[in-house]
Amino acid sequence: MNKKSLSLGIGFTSNCNMKCSFCYSKNNRNNSSECSYTTWTSFFEKNGDFIKNINYGTGENPTHDDWFLLITQIREHHPHIKQALTTNGSLYNIIKSDNLKNRAVIDSIDEIDISLDWGEKDKHNEYRENIYAFDWALETLDYCKNNNIKATIVTLGTDETLVSENMKKIFMLAEMYNTYVRINLYRPVDKLNQIKPASLEKVINIFDWIYKNHNILSISDSLFSSIFSDSFSSKDPSGITSFRITSDGNIYPSTYLLYKDFLIGNIFDFDFKNITTHNVIKLFTMPIIPKTCIECSLVDRCRGGVLDRRYIWFKDFLESDPYCPRRYGVNENIRNYRIDSAGFSSIHDEYLPTLFFKF
Repeated sequence: MNKKSLSLGIGFTSNCNMKCSFCYSKNNRNNSSECSYTTWTSFFEKNGDFIKNINYGTGENPTHDDWFLLITQIREHHPHIKQALTTNGSLYNIIKSDNLKNRAVIDSIDEIDISLDWGEKDKHNEYRENIYAFDWALETLDYCKNNNIKATIVTLGTDETLVSENMKKIFMLAEMYNTYVRINLYRPVDKLNQIKPASLEKVINIFDWIYKNHNILSISDSLFSSIFSDSFSSKDPSGITSFRITSDGNIYPSTYLLYKDFLIGNIFDFDFKNITTHNVIKLFTMPIIPKTCIECSLVDRCRGGVLDRRYIWFKDFLESDPYCPRRYGVNENIRNYRIDSAGFSSIHDEYLPTLFFKF
C-alpha cells in the first residue's frame, strides 16, 4: 500500500440523535461497541502515514466528547491528513456554547457535509424524525459560512426527493450559504424500509434539470460517469483506496457493505501495509465483470457498475448495476454532459460513489 493514499470513513461513535428510517448503518450501530480514544490514537500512530483523508460519518460523531480530542490529536500529529465531517446538522447546536469544541472544529476540520434531504422544514424533519433537524442544519450551514469552512449540502437521492421542485429549494439554500450540493443515491440496505430508491428515469430527469439550471462538478460513480459523459470517467474506489471503520473498530471495504462477509479486520491489530493480500480486497481490486456486460461499449470504463449497489440489490457481483440502462432496453450512451470540475475538490470526491453539483 502506498503512503498517503487511503481515504477512510470513520464512525468514532455509534450514537446518533436522530432516527432516520433509511439509515444504512443503524443495524450495525445498534449492535456495536465503541473503541476507546487510546485505541484510535494507537491505530493512527501505526497507520497514519498511509492515510490521506478521513471523513467522520456513520454515527453523529460530535455527540461524543472524545471525538474532539481525536480530531485535534490527528491534526497535531498527522497534519498531512485532511479531515471532514458528515453531520445530520446538529454540529453547531452541540458546539455553540463550548469554546474548546468550537476551536477543535475550526482548527482541525477541513470540510463539513450537512445532511438536508428536503428544502422544506416539515418534510425534512419528518424524514429525519427530529423536529429540530431542519433548523439545526441551517445553523450549521451558517456556521460554516461564517468561519470559511468548505461545506456541502448532501441530499439523500430517493424516489421522493429527486424531483425538481425539491431540488430547486436545495440549490437555493446552497447558493444562500455558498456550498456545493452532493447527492447520495439511496441504497435499500434495510429491505423493510418503505422508502423507494430513485428510478433510473428519476436520476436522468434530475440530471437533465441540474444540467440546464446549474453545473455538474463530478460524477464519482463508475456507471453514471460512463453513461453521462464521454470525457469523464470514474473508478469505484471501494476496497481499493477507500475503507470504512465502524465504532467497534471493524474495517470494511464500503460504507454500505457492513456485513461479516466483507469484514477485513479490526484496528486493534490491523496494519494497512499488508491490506492488499486480504481475500476480501481481491474481490474489489479484481471485480467480476458480469457476462451481460462483455459486449457493452462501456465495459472498460463501467466495469459492471458500482459494487455496493450490485451486492445490495442482488446479493452477489454476478449481476450488473441495477441502474444499467441496458436492463431497461436503453442504449448505454444516454447523455454527454459537460463536467465543469475546474477548481473543484472534495474529500468525498473519488472516495465513495456520489454526485457533486454547484448552484
